[in-house]
Amino acid sequence: MAEYLATLDDATFGAATPVKPKFASPVDPAARWTAAWGGPAVYAYCTNYLIDVEHAIIVDVEPSTAVRHENGMMRYRASKLDCDACALKPSCCPKEPARKVLRSIHEGARDMARDIAKTDAYQTSRYQRKKVEMLFAHLKRILKLDRLRLRGPYGARDEFHLAAIAQNLRKLAKICTLGTYVRAT
Repeated sequence: MAEYLATLDDATFGAATPVKPKFASPVDPAARWTAAWGGPAVYAYCTNYLIDVEHAIIVDVEPSTAVRHENGMMRYRASKLDCDACALKPSCCPKEPARKVLRSIHEGARDMARDIAKTDAYQTSRYQRKKVEMLFAHLKRILKLDRLRLRGPYGARDEFHLAAIAQNLRKLAKICTLGTYVRAT
């Protein structure tokens, strides 16, 4: 038991974070509580791929914990005098003396990303990203890797590496079959 718990050490996993998890999994304490938009919350790891986008081949895999930094919002509050004089007050903040707005500290970066999204280079990047996203969809849909069987950081790493190998072998089989078909015709 002590050996198992030692492998779950932050230094062992390389994913030390200042964020204290709200919940700890009784089965795998290194997994983090996370949820996709509109989906149920689960204990999970994240997998990060380095991909050759020209051929959609996985070059490297890096597992990490799923961490959310929830604190990162700034609260702006309008003046009561400004709100009282505004014609939109009844529809904007009828029960409050003044309007309060939460804004992410990262909103400046988001504004920059929105500007970049209007460029031609972004459209090219978006097309290439589809190849990457397809590999993640394939992980869940075809390989059924929606749940890890091995526990701990090393188990997550091993499963993600095996999944990447399976995806690359599948891609290689398609490329070889296509090459044979082209030569035969």
